[in-house]
Amino acid sequence: MAMQHVLSTVYVKVDESYQFLPGYFHMLAEANPGTVTTIETEEHNRFLYAFLSFRQSLQGFQLVIRPVVSIDATHLKSDYMGVMFVATCKDGTDMVYHLLLVSGMARPMKHRLGFCFIYVK
Repeated sequence: MAMQHVLSTVYVKVDESYQFLPGYFHMLAEANPGTVTTIETEEHNRFLYAFLSFRQSLQGFQLVIRPVVSIDATHLKSDYMGVMFVATCKDGTDMVYHLLLVSGMARPMKHRLGFCFIYVK
């Protein structure tokens, strides 16, 4: 009981945390010009998915990254049952290079991948 009280005072509830996402993405884009952030919602303003890629990641991908992209995904276990995608590459020195992160509700694969690669062309 005490642990639940402490957690509720320290952490914001998942339902409430989505309201902070637009402001957070706005500040990221302000602090990092050229950063691509997108939030998609349904008709009742219900969260579908979010997309984030820093300008530096996109520029690095175009200039120095090997032409192989590794995409991995995991199912999120929560009330929302979403999926998180991460795209990574390797640079010329075999270091892992994070390209983008997409998180959202479960949707057909073609919607998620098409959305990711719009920004790296």
